[in-house]
Amino acid sequence: MTTSLATYGPVLGPLAQWVERQLADGATRLILRQKSDSGEQLVREFAVIGAAANPLADEVYRKAEDDGRHFRGRSLYGVFAFRERDYVDRFFFAIEGDEDQAYFVQREANLAGVTTQLMRHNEANARLAIGQTLDVISHYKLLLAAREKRIEELEAKYWKVVELYERLTSMQHERELEVKRLEQADKRQEFLREKLDMLAPVLMSKIVPGANKGALGEELIRQLLKSLSPEQMQAIVGALSPEQAAVINEVYVAYGEREIAKDEAKKTNSKKTVNATNGVANH
Repeated sequence: MTTSLATYGPVLGPLAQWVERQLADGATRLILRQKSDSGEQLVREFAVIGAAANPLADEVYRKAEDDGRHFRGRSLYGVFAFRERDYVDRFFFAIEGDEDQAYFVQREANLAGVTTQLMRHNEANARLAIGQTLDVISHYKLLLAAREKRIEELEAKYWKVVELYERLTSMQHERELEVKRLEQADKRQEFLREKLDMLAPVLMSKIVPGANKGALGEELIRQLLKSLSPEQMQAIVGALSPEQAAVINEVYVAYGEREIAKDEAKKTNSKKTVNATNGVANH
């Protein structure tokens, strides 16, 4: 009776089926060989008379497994069936060596170690990059803070300059107004002085009964001629006869030269007074 082959592995199950067929064909012995680069090597010969298929297949596989664990990598094994001396059939399968498994385990361990080391290096590089980035950000933050402070200082200075400019402009405007007021006052004083000069002889003749009429008359004529503008003088001359125009023109020129001489004398006296004052101050 054949045992269910579902409990066997991917190699042992087909091997048990193959052994069962060989026993049914009258095989008398099974030979296990290992195939290598140097050729085939005998591993063991099995007697099959009176043996059951499944235990025999298990014994063959266990022997190949015990033999193959001592080799590195995959080892190819073949089971050959003979009837007396005649060759009947063969079955091949592979066994993974324990040394190869250890090699792969070690390689995986090495790869895991290298991967862990690379991950640590990457983490260190990332931390270094992040630290440098944070340093750069901090540096630029300091620069921005200093720039903002400088901008605030410049804005404060700007508004102070604007305020000072407005004050100076207001003061200049006030000075201009004051100059205009002084000019207006000077003009009024000059106007009043001219009018008083013209009216002084008349007032003197009224106030002082015994005043010199000739001197007063001469002063009146001088003030009259002094007050006349060129247009007024031209209009007066135009209304006179040639003889009268000649006389009045001669009088006007004489009084004009006298006034010029008086003005020059006043300027000379003023300069002497200023120089004398400066000399006293220097001493």
